[in-house]
Amino acid sequence: MLVTTSTGVGVAGSATFAATLAAAVKARGLGLERLRHHLARAECSVSVATLSSWQSGTALPTSPRSMATVAELERVLLLPPGALVQCVELDLADRRSLDQAAVVGSALMPAGLLDEVRAAWGHPPTVSVAAISVHDIILVGSGAQQTELSSRVMLRALTSGTDRVLVGFDVRASEGGVVVGTSHCTVSRQIHDHDVGALVAELVFPHPLEAGELTLIEYALTHGPGPDSNRLERVVAGPLHELVLGVQFTDPAPATVALGYRPARTVADPPARTSTLETVHGAAQYVLLEPPDGVYGLYWPASGRTGRGRDE
Repeated sequence: MLVTTSTGVGVAGSATFAATLAAAVKARGLGLERLRHHLARAECSVSVATLSSWQSGTALPTSPRSMATVAELERVLLLPPGALVQCVELDLADRRSLDQAAVVGSALMPAGLLDEVRAAWGHPPTVSVAAISVHDIILVGSGAQQTELSSRVMLRALTSGTDRVLVGFDVRASEGGVVVGTSHCTVSRQIHDHDVGALVAELVFPHPLEAGELTLIEYALTHGPGPDSNRLERVVAGPLHELVLGVQFTDPAPATVALGYRPARTVADPPARTSTLETVHGAAQYVLLEPPDGVYGLYWPASGRTGRGRDE
């Protein structure tokens, strides 16, 4: 876990969930050990130390297992369904921004996380590469689970000597993932911040680039187990010539996939569903030239999909 302290990511960002949880625990009159016992009876295993960190605001639950525990906490503490879960989602939204200065084609990333990774890994604080085109294709497997996200990115070096770039992913909806370089790049290191559900990887080019030189890299994120997948989102922060988003279903696909866009600065803002795409042979693709800054996405039902089969 990467611990971020320099930008206020921590206690302040968790205040809503922490305060709500603390108040509910006090009103219920349960100690943390007794609370842990109630959760264990419901097959939700969590330590007293973890409950204490949630209550104090020094950590947030983000994994699917932790969120299931939070839902059970609502029942034990006699809270309305979603009362604590919604607080977690709001706190996580406060931690995220579109500050993507040195990360190419990232998902929404926690505020401050990139600065800490850049400093720890010796990356310059200024931008050294710019994306010209970004192609993302997500594979949605059996049970509507996201299994792999493949990316193909054309980059232009802004300074001579550039030999690496950071890429970031939102992995809140899974147990993590592994990034691999598939063409013209290798993964030298990666880090998964479990508290905020983010993964950052460093991709190294075959040779240092000269200023103005172009390179085309391909990489993929293989997801760990997680709940249903229902979206593919990509941040555009800065000039980009071409954006391509695609989804391929291995199970019978929905008849349509929704397109969405928002110029928002946080993940809490809902996307504006601008139109729909028909799926063809179990796939849908969205191509956009010169997209303005913002968040672009494809959205589909997370489970219980009905519609045409792949080959209709």
